[in-house]
This record gives sequence, C-alpha cells and structure tokens, in this order.
Amino acid sequence: MLAPAGQWQALRAAAANGADAVYLGLGEFNARMRAENFAADDLGKAVEFLHARNVRCYVTLNTLIFSRELPRLQELIRQIVRAGADAVIVQDIGLVALIRNIAPDLSIHASTQMTLSDARSIAQMGKAGVSRAILPRELSIEQIGKIAAGTDVELEVFVHGAMCISYSGQCLASRSMFNRSGNRGQCAQVCRLPYTLVVDGEPADLGNRKYLLSPCDLAGYDRIGPLMKAGVGGFKIEGRLKSEHYVATATAFYRRAIGAAWAGKEFKFAPDELVRLTQSFSRGFTHGFLDGANHRELVGGLYPRRLGLPAGTVTAVSKKSVVVKLGKSPGESPIALKPGDGVVFDDGSMEQNQPGGRIYAARPYPAAGAARTKLAGQYIELEFAREMDLAAVAVGSTIWLTDDPAWRKEVEKSWSRDLPARRQALRLTVHANAGQPLKARLTDESGRAAEVCSDQPLEQARKHPLTVDILREQFGRLGDTPFELAGVELIGPAGKAESLPVMAPVSVLNALRRKAVEIFQGQTREAVDRQVSEADALAELRGRAAGRRAPEQDRPATPSLIALVRDAEQLSAVIDWAGAGEKSAPPAIWLDLGRGGDLASVVSTARTAGLFVGAACPRISKPGEDDLLEKIVEAGPDAVLVRGLGQIGFFRSTRPELPLVGDFSLNAVNELSVDYLAGLGLRRVAPGLDADLPELADLCSQVDPALLEAVIHLHVPLFHTGHCLAAANLKGGTDCDRCNRPCRTTRLALRDRLGEDHPILIDVAGRNTVYRSKPQSAGRNIGELIQAGVRNFRVELLLEDKAQTAALLDYYSGLLGGQKPPPPPKALRLIGWKASDEPNWPNQ
Repeated sequence: MLAPAGQWQALRAAAANGADAVYLGLGEFNARMRAENFAADDLGKAVEFLHARNVRCYVTLNTLIFSRELPRLQELIRQIVRAGADAVIVQDIGLVALIRNIAPDLSIHASTQMTLSDARSIAQMGKAGVSRAILPRELSIEQIGKIAAGTDVELEVFVHGAMCISYSGQCLASRSMFNRSGNRGQCAQVCRLPYTLVVDGEPADLGNRKYLLSPCDLAGYDRIGPLMKAGVGGFKIEGRLKSEHYVATATAFYRRAIGAAWAGKEFKFAPDELVRLTQSFSRGFTHGFLDGANHRELVGGLYPRRLGLPAGTVTAVSKKSVVVKLGKSPGESPIALKPGDGVVFDDGSMEQNQPGGRIYAARPYPAAGAARTKLAGQYIELEFAREMDLAAVAVGSTIWLTDDPAWRKEVEKSWSRDLPARRQALRLTVHANAGQPLKARLTDESGRAAEVCSDQPLEQARKHPLTVDILREQFGRLGDTPFELAGVELIGPAGKAESLPVMAPVSVLNALRRKAVEIFQGQTREAVDRQVSEADALAELRGRAAGRRAPEQDRPATPSLIALVRDAEQLSAVIDWAGAGEKSAPPAIWLDLGRGGDLASVVSTARTAGLFVGAACPRISKPGEDDLLEKIVEAGPDAVLVRGLGQIGFFRSTRPELPLVGDFSLNAVNELSVDYLAGLGLRRVAPGLDADLPELADLCSQVDPALLEAVIHLHVPLFHTGHCLAAANLKGGTDCDRCNRPCRTTRLALRDRLGEDHPILIDVAGRNTVYRSKPQSAGRNIGELIQAGVRNFRVELLLEDKAQTAALLDYYSGLLGGQKPPPPPKALRLIGWKASDEPNWPNQ
C-alpha cells in the first residue's frame, strides 16, 4: 500500500499507520507543486526516517521535462539515488533511458500521467526499463485483469482519493485557460468550475447540477480482493495536497482492508470508521470505473469541493440559535455535534460562500418536558459566536460538519508516539556448545544477516539450561525497533534442540541482541546504496538523438501543410482547395472521423483526389478495443497517426510497413522522448502541446527538425475523458452498454462562466473530448519555426464548414509560403477570433 506525503507530518502519519511505501515530491519536477513538498537536501532524512520503520520511499518526477531542464534533472536524479530512495515515478518517457544510464538498479515506476492503458504500452515501457506501471483510473477490474495477463510488469492502481475527469497526462485545460499546466505540476482544477451543458445551442435544464466535470472521490476499499485476483500488486491512496489527518485515517483504513483481502476474509469495519474516512476528505464516494462506467454516479454535479459530513437539517432559526434535526452518518449512526466543531450551512445551492462557523454551545431540544423524552436524540439547539450572522441561515438548509478538533487530536496520537507500524520479521539461530562462545545469527527474508558471538566461552549449566523459550524471551525484546522475532532455532553438538546444558546469563543474551540489531540496522541502511554513474549520461543520449535522421521523404524542400479533418464536408473543402489555383503541392490529410463516416470510403475519396491520406487512432486504447485499430488497417490509409504507445506495437505487428507518426498526446517535449519514439519506428512526432515556442526552438536544436510535425492551428483538447457528458445528463443516457446514444442526434458543448461554449466531440470508443472554443494559432511564429528547420506543419479542423476550411488553408499556406502574417480572414472570426485579435502563440 502506498500513502501520499506532501509534507513531514503526513510522512510521519503514513509510516505510523501502516504504509508499505510513501510517495513524495521535491520542490521541482513533481505533479503537485502546490504541496509543501520536500527539499532535495532533506530527502536523505526522509528516506532514513522511513527505512528505519521498514517503509519504502518513492520520489515523484512525474511531470514533462523541457530540454533546458535536463541538465538539472540529471543532477537531481543522482541526488535522489544517493539519498537512498527506493524508486522514482516518472511521466516523461524520455527520462527512463536517462535514469537507467545514471542508476541501473534504481526502480522506475511509470506514472499514471504516462497514460499506459493497455498491455502493449506497459510491456513496451517494461522493455525500456520500467518495473511498475500505475494504471489510469478509467480501467475496470476486468480490463485490469486482461492487462495483467499480457505483461510481467508490476501493476499499481489508485484505490482512494480524488479523481481527475481527464485521463491523467491528457488534460490541457489548465494549460490552455490559465497557463498553468497540469503536466507541469500546476493544475488549476478547471474541472471543478461550474459549467452549463449546451444542447443544439440551448442550455439544458439540469436543476442545481452545474459542476459537470467534478467527479466524486474514489473509495475502493471493498474492491481490494477482486483487484488482487486481477493481478494488482500495489494499492495507492491519492492526496499529497491533503492533511496529515486524512493520510493517517485513509492509510489505517486501507491497511486493514488490504490485510483482510490478503487473508481471504471479508473486510469488516465499525460504522464510525467510515464516518472518519468520509470526514477526513470526501466529495462523496464512488467506485469510479472499477465496476465499469456509471456516468451518473461518477459525477453528482452538485458541488466541487469537500463539505464534510451531512449532520442534519435546520428546522428553526432565531437571533441566537439554530435548531437542527440530526441526520445519520454513512455508518447509519447519528452525527454528534458539540462545542468547538466547525460547520457550514447549505441552502441547496451548493455555492462557495455559505454561512458557517464554530459551535459555541450545543444542547438537546426541546430543553425539558414530555416532548424532550419523545424527541430525545433527534433535535439539537446550537449557538454560535456573535460575529456569525444567523439571519443568513435558511430553514431547510443542510448543516455539514466540516471540522472536528476532538477527532483531529485523537488521530494525531497515531503518529505522535512514533512507534513502527511495520515490523520486519527476523529469525534467530543460536549455536551453543560448552567451552565455546555462543554464536547468534539474525536473518531476514531477503537473506541479510547479522552474526554476533559472546566474549567468553559457555560454561556447563549446573541448574538452569539454555532453552528456546529463554532465547525467544530475551531476543524478542525488540522494543521500538522495526523488527519482530519470527522464529528461534537452538543448535547444539547433536543438532537442533529445545534445551542445552549450558549457562548463558541474561545480560550476555541482551548484549548480543542489542549488538545484532545494531548491525542489522546498519546493513539495512547500506542496502540502499546503489551504483551511480558519474559519466555524462545526458550528453551520450543527446548525441544519439542528434544523430537520428528523418527519412528523406519527410524532408520536403518547402514547408509542407498537413490538414486534420473530422468530416466529409471538411475533406471536400480540402479537395476543392487543393484543386483550385496553382498549389505547389496538395496538403496531406489526417482523417479523425470519430463516430461519423465510413473510414474506408473517405480514405478512397481522398486518395482518388491525389491526396496523401492518413488515419488517426483514438486518443486511448484499452483492452478489448483492437477492433477499432483493425478498422484502420482495413481502410488502407497511407499512414497512421498514433496517439498511444500501445498502438505502435499493434501496427508494427499487423502492418509493419505502414508509416506511423506520433501525435502530441504522447507528450514528447524533449529530445530524449522524441528519440525514444523515433527509435520505435515513428517517422515523425508532433511535440506535446505543453511546449511553447522557446521549448520548440530548444527541441529543434537537439534533434533533426524534420522529425517534428508542428501543430500550428487547433482548438486545444481541454479534457479527454472516459466520462460521457451525454450519458450522464441527457434523457436516455446511462452507461455505454445500455445507452440510447442521445449524443448521436445532438450537438453538445459546455458553457463556462464567461459564456464561451466549448464543443464536445465523442470518439469511436464513446470517450468525450471537450475542445477550447477559441483556436490556438502559431501563425505569427511560423517564420521562426521554418528557420529552426521544421518542415511539416499541421492545421487541425474542428467544426469549420467548407468556407471556413478554405479560408484557414489559404491563410496558413500563405504564411508557409513566406507571406507576412495578415489579419485573420473574415471567415475565421466565426470560429473564435475577434476582429482585433492577431494569431498568437500562448505566452508570447
């Protein structure tokens, strides 16, 4: 079981409550930069603290790394290894080779941010050096079992905590809307904002449900057993931004759940345990996708934040007090409200600024008489400090218990005593012969051993022989050490014995125990010493990347325009545009038809028009979805745009001659990741959208620019999600197996607080992508990209009609031909540009 630690108190709480491993981040290159985190110079102390308690330490390097950051990262990796960390968790595929070259025996875990959603992608990263893959939360237990059957790489899953609405690693919402990239550890939680579902241009009436992208929290404590049977070896709790009280409560709860599942027993818990788990942090609990898709359960839509425990309903309000009818907890026991508790009142709107405060006094209501006896325990009267305006509290409001100081104080006891929760089993073997020193040997399951001898030879016992029970008693006094005595063996001249006629004073046995434990602890610390290469591994890998050249056919003499189209009308516009006037060369085409159109027919139409036509894969490939890739093979495209690592393996095994190009969803933003993908046989790679112009310039200086396909115009895919907004919110919608497909006859969008409508497209697998309403353009910077050596440029269409498509192609072909950037044509204003706007790259 893995527990999170965003700061020292959380680390102590995790270790004290039974974590097998703690994952933590440093002050850079980690996906939770808003957490307090740990200084790199303090990492050694954290590792030593954890190892002294038999807890492993995993360090997160789970962000994308830009080229200019690689030298610093190389030194940080060495520092992590020297500190004794047990593993690193990485997102950037290029880091695997760098880490492997620097520290060959350091375990590398693939972050869920790497989006490894099928057995092929995991096996591929296993070949690269990854020993464990942390799976996307969007997989069911059945799908996880299929993955486990197809790979030897260890699998880890999240079983508790917050859920992202997007596939991890595929969310660009914060990056596009607030210039704070989730792939760089600065998620702005755009999914927790309110939205209106727009259906065919009209807002849908969903009542109070407006947090349409804010999932409930995952709670899989009753799915541990099936996950174990499916092949999962690691169970992870989310929460590096959460309190030590949350960490302690969740860790202790799941320690027991995992223990019960391992023993083949039902996990039984007291009602108040679930109450405390809920109180520690909950937006409402769900199994997520573990049981398959249940879109209406996954996102309740009423609130985006933790509210605590619903404690009751307001029945009366006066100037001085509030009367509450008490409700029941998740464990079906009444919620106790007492002085000092923090509460908030919600009138049903779930708005952020609701009245609340700390309870000053609490007493039964009614105060006396027969009515009190009849209603005992059902009502309570609460008083608050004078500064709280009770007039703002409405009758009928729900009262939520948000803070319980008494509970927090009780939880803190679990780590304040600093007793090891995990003890390492040691076996004792003692050789005792009269006239010779006593020899004692402690060993653990890994084979490490500590051997000690008495200073003096043993004398023949006159009254009290040495027995196994005496050895067990004296060597079993391991106190606060992280060890426990699992077995004792006494060996004499004739072999194993229960007792021997030799005299071994208790003081001698105690001294030998202390010395053996001290040696063993020293060996435990030395065991984490790993080989660290001082050679410049980065320079070597950069040299290899610089030496890799793109095929000649990907080196056009003049810049090449590539258009990604999503329907037959857009394709027709491209064909007409290519045939009109004098074009130096018709554009290449990527077909991304989603659920619309016959791919084979559209491929034939494009090829007949003389276009080079490629087909785009779904963004995600999951177990059981090979048929979607087989349809691409059957359509006979000239190339394939792959969007996941596993798709590379599929096409290499079915159509090895078919040219493959990697899309931006592979998140290649540095030369190491581009080189890795090119080494798998990709002809070109579209850099990840986290890279701005300066990062692209750095990348071009480190690799052959002809290996790159720059996306110069697109509506950024803000969210790519396994959650179906149509199924969750429209009549007739449910999980995908029983859905009436209301999405097929409607056009959907999400309207944000500023009134912008962000289109929703649904792909062939039923997954939703929410696109930014306004396009992102690198039009003003095309000259710099050409000068840097880039020759392949992509324009992605979304909902453009024929006229808009032609205008876009005119505009960008002119820029690629060396024209000065003009104002965007009138047609483009219809897709989001204002008349005063000039095409621009983010951050410029």
